[in-house]
Amino acid sequence: MSQELDWWTGHLLVGYNLEHTINAKTQGRRDAKEPVTKNEISKVIVDGAIEVHREMGGPGLLEDIYEEAMEEELRLRGMQVERLLPVRLTYKGRILRKPLRLDMKVGGLVLVDNKAVSEWHPVFEAQMLTYLRLTA
Repeated sequence: MSQELDWWTGHLLVGYNLEHTINAKTQGRRDAKEPVTKNEISKVIVDGAIEVHREMGGPGLLEDIYEEAMEEELRLRGMQVERLLPVRLTYKGRILRKPLRLDMKVGGLVLVDNKAVSEWHPVFEAQMLTYLRLTA
């Protein structure tokens, strides 16, 4: 499965599976109001993150605060947003009690990991690649 990452340093990490983009286009789920490709959704996400940053400032607040503001901004822009999605994990065939919680899934396609940091760290990219692998 082909995976890619984009990021906007300081506030969010965006990841997506390319096969999902292709499937969404070929299944004809195109609505004139709602973006469907990873690039269209990612642009809305980045524009929304910039607006949240302008409105709330940062870093300085807790990630949860930025995440809630981001959710609201994306909804105002007409996007479908799912927050704190539980992903069941297995270890050697046994389902673990505590699920992984993904920050956001936007437009049913793009994963967003919100970060309230002043400096980028390579582990953020590794985390998103792991999230993509686990949700593929």
